[in-house]
Amino acid sequence: FTLEFLLLWFAGERIYGITSLLRVAALSLQQRVRALAFAVQQRPPWISQEEVPMETSTISDAMLHIDEYTRTCEFALDLSGMRWLVLREPVLVVYLCTLKFLAAATITLAVPLFGPLRHLCLALCMAFDPAVPLCVGLCMVAPLGALLAAASQANREVAHQRFELRKSAELALETVLTSGKDIDDVEYVHLRVKACQALQAEVICWPGGRELGVAELVVLLVVSIVAVGAAVCAAVFEGSC
Repeated sequence: FTLEFLLLWFAGERIYGITSLLRVAALSLQQRVRALAFAVQQRPPWISQEEVPMETSTISDAMLHIDEYTRTCEFALDLSGMRWLVLREPVLVVYLCTLKFLAAATITLAVPLFGPLRHLCLALCMAFDPAVPLCVGLCMVAPLGALLAAASQANREVAHQRFELRKSAELALETVLTSGKDIDDVEYVHLRVKACQALQAEVICWPGGRELGVAELVVLLVVSIVAVGAAVCAAVFEGSC
């Protein structure tokens, strides 16, 4: 009894540590969303207006405004960005392991439902109890879902601000053209490139460079729902036998 209690305590302590890691990462990303909202409030006024003011009458002034707003965002997002660089690899490992646990539980629970494959059920059940990976995976779903939702929200806000910067650059160009001033080709290209590359490094990505989006959250929810459905079907099937 003592060994079983110690085993349960050790497993629970490990699960608690992993979920705490996920909650820390989720809180860091939520803080990133709030920091980005603060940076939006501090942006230069002409970015949020439909028309560029007359004092912004040159390409150099437009680039200066873009640089100012980019530095404001980088300053506001620097802390959460450093935290994510430290946490993204453990989070990726937990995410992949959660999907594997749920998939293994789903396959093991679904095997008895197919007649020709019932002879494999005994071997799979002898290998491990499907309830174990199912419970471990479901323990990770809630903190992982909150983390992925916060990351997706942060990336959507960054994408929106990048769109606003590109639109602001177009407004600045139109203002210079309507004022009758000549546009230097080098400054024109430099403004376009600067507007397109602004805040590109502030996107939340996995270690391989893939941007986090809604797909990861949808996959997690679908796999968890399928695993729970397989468990319910397996319980009903065993009760009817």
